[in-house]
Formats: sequence, structure tokens, C-alpha cells
Amino acid sequence: MLPRRALPRAVTPEMRALVVDWLVQVHEYLGLAGDTLYLAVHLLDSYLSAGRVRLHRLQLLGVACLFVACKMEECVLPEPAFLCLLSADSFSRAELLRAERRILSRLDFRLHHPGPLLCLGLL
Repeated sequence: MLPRRALPRAVTPEMRALVVDWLVQVHEYLGLAGDTLYLAVHLLDSYLSAGRVRLHRLQLLGVACLFVACKMEECVLPEPAFLCLLSADSFSRAELLRAERRILSRLDFRLHHPGPLLCLGLL
């Protein structure tokens, strides 16, 4: 859980929890690796800590973070159009790809995060 002061003013911890819960459901539905979910949540938290987010784009931000995490961790990527379909077509493929570029830009391409599964594997 992110501290309240790390979130933008418009985003409450409950809103973030809803997005993370939805990401967990999508992650399970797609059968993705565990590290993918941890990285997606880390990217979401890093982006939220870095600045402002429009509330009506919070789900788009979550899906874009999951898409970036899939590119880092998965061998087979879900199609962007399919991810848009899972979100009830609330945004387009082009919007998803623009959000991905915004995430990469705001985080300065710092995407690596040693997740808990990596640490357990080393032990």
C-alpha cells in the first residue's frame, strides 16, 4: 500500500486498490507470470508518485503498466486490442500505446524492479 502522501491529490488509496484488484483479475485471466503483476504494480505506483493523473484515465494507466510489464517479463504478449477489449473498450489501442510512451518517458525508462519472487528464487 502506498502512503497517502505518495499519491496524487485526486487519487485515493481506495481508487488505487480498485485498479490493483482489477489488474490482479486480468493477470489471472491471462495466465501471466507472477513477476509481471509485481512489476505492473510497481510501475503504477512509480507513475502515481511521479505526478498528476486524470481520474478517468486511471484504468488506462493500469493496463498500460501491465502491458509494459508483459513486455519485460513475458515470452508471449497479449494483443493491445485484446487488453482494450478487457477494459470494456473504454479506450482505444492508440490511447494504450500513447499511455505506454508516457509511462516510459515519465519514469525515464527505469523499469527494472527486483520483485519478491526474484528474491525468493535467489534464496
